[in-house]
Amino acid sequence: MVLSIWLIMLPLFFLLNNIFANKGIDEIIKKNKIEEITFLLYSVVLFLCFFFLYLTVYYIIDRSVSSRIMIEIEKSPSKRLTFEELIKIYDVDTKYQNEIKGMEEGSFIKKEGDKYKCTVKGLIVGRIAFFLKSIWKLGEGG
Repeated sequence: MVLSIWLIMLPLFFLLNNIFANKGIDEIIKKNKIEEITFLLYSVVLFLCFFFLYLTVYYIIDRSVSSRIMIEIEKSPSKRLTFEELIKIYDVDTKYQNEIKGMEEGSFIKKEGDKYKCTVKGLIVGRIAFFLKSIWKLGEGG
C-alpha cells in the first residue's frame, strides 16, 4: 500500500517539480540543462528521503513492540499494567501473528497449506536484507 501511494504521488511530484523548476527558480537563476537535471535528481532524492521517513514512522507505530506495549498500557482502565498483564495482552504468539498478517497483506509471503512461502517480492526484499546485513556485519537477530 505504501509503495502504491508513492507511485501514485510520483507523477504529481514530477509535475510540481517541473512547474517550480521552470517558472520559479529559472526566473531567478538561468540554468543550463546540467543544472536542471541536477535539480531534478536532488528533488527525487529529497522525495525518497521523505518517503523513507514516512516508512520509518509507520513501522515505529505499527510494528514496534515498545509502541504496542505503551498503547496497551494507555488503553487499560487504570493506565497501568503489570508485566504479567502485558504478557497476557501482547504475547509472542500475538506478535508473530501480527507480523505474518502484515507480510501476507503486503504480498511478501503466502500460505500454502500449513506452511508459508516467500513470493517474488518477498524473495527480493529478503535478499536485499540479507545482503545489507552481511555488509553491516549484523548477526542473526540484528
